[in-house]
Amino acid sequence: RGKISLSAVEEAAEEDGPAAKVARIEPPAAAEEEVNHADEPDEFVCSITHDLMTDPVAATDGHSYERAALEKWLRRSETSPKTGAEMDPRIVPNHALRRAIERWRSTRGSEAN
Repeated sequence: RGKISLSAVEEAAEEDGPAAKVARIEPPAAAEEEVNHADEPDEFVCSITHDLMTDPVAATDGHSYERAALEKWLRRSETSPKTGAEMDPRIVPNHALRRAIERWRSTRGSEAN
């Protein structure tokens, strides 16, 4: 995502007068700041956030989600994020999935060294 530069706003105001006080968007930072999700196993990625899970929970729809994302979802909906079917709001930690993700992450970290 681009960032709004305060200096760009100030420069625009100086160059074009008060009517031109608009933020200019800077292009996204270099690619090294972006996270590459291409090599992440699909089952380790939350279908709500599309990010690697760190605190996976199992829901009554049979799927796993990132805890904070599912809790937020359930505050405003009584349906499954994956299927749209009505869903009981009870969730339980998915310890096996968490361990698998941690193992995968540690393996990826050792490959990078």
